[in-house]
Amino acid sequence: MSNCLYCSKSLSPGEVCNCERAKTSRLAVNQQGSIPLEHIGQPSNAKVSNVLVWFIAFIPAIGALFMFGTVLFLIVNIAMCWVDERHLQKQGFDTSSFGSTWLIPTYLYKRAKFFGHSVAYFVVWLVTFGLSIFGFFD
Repeated sequence: MSNCLYCSKSLSPGEVCNCERAKTSRLAVNQQGSIPLEHIGQPSNAKVSNVLVWFIAFIPAIGALFMFGTVLFLIVNIAMCWVDERHLQKQGFDTSSFGSTWLIPTYLYKRAKFFGHSVAYFVVWLVTFGLSIFGFFD
């Protein structure tokens, strides 16, 4: 006898549990071929929206264009990362491996890797931050 990893239901040898979390995990495995260990018990990545993360990636450029100042756009960036992290947590994702939201590039990079996304929004943030620091948008 074994137990389901998600609901602890007792299972006979070879029996598959039909609880929602087990179904979600099997769906993710079937769609992707395999999933990283940290995703076991996590909701399907299909629910993840990158709209807010792309907004975060362009905040340095937006801040520089409207002359908000470096400190203000960093505060807005940190706040948006925090909102994104809370949104993912409400969806059931464990975001503890992302690092602190005040380390914006680390957060964006680890988020991309966790969900198997391209690191494009991380790179865009680095470029727009660098350009805004050197006054390219003035």
